[in-house]
Amino acid sequence: MERRLRLRAGADFQRVRVGGNHFGGRLLRVGVAPGRCAHNRYGLVTGRQIGRAVQRNRVRRLLREAVRSLHPGLAPGHDVVIVARPGLVGKPLVCVHQALRQEMQRAGMLTGEAGSG
Repeated sequence: MERRLRLRAGADFQRVRVGGNHFGGRLLRVGVAPGRCAHNRYGLVTGRQIGRAVQRNRVRRLLREAVRSLHPGLAPGHDVVIVARPGLVGKPLVCVHQALRQEMQRAGMLTGEAGSG
């Protein structure tokens, strides 16, 4: 994921947590808040309940790939925090992509045909 698309500051994560809208499913939770940039920025959270470092890193890679494919079809100008849940461990990319797409749709972020693959 490009550097400019990353949400990195703790204050930004906190702003989304406190002032954003949250949508959660069985596999992940998405928080969305109006951003300070013209483009979207994404933050990924994989806590220790996901598993050991190998599992957390794999989940992060899958989430980054799902975000990369959905990004062009999402409404711009938002900060998005994606929190992985333990059910995501061991799922293939197709399931991760589908879960993220579903939560983005619930959040009203899909503008058109965003990465249907």
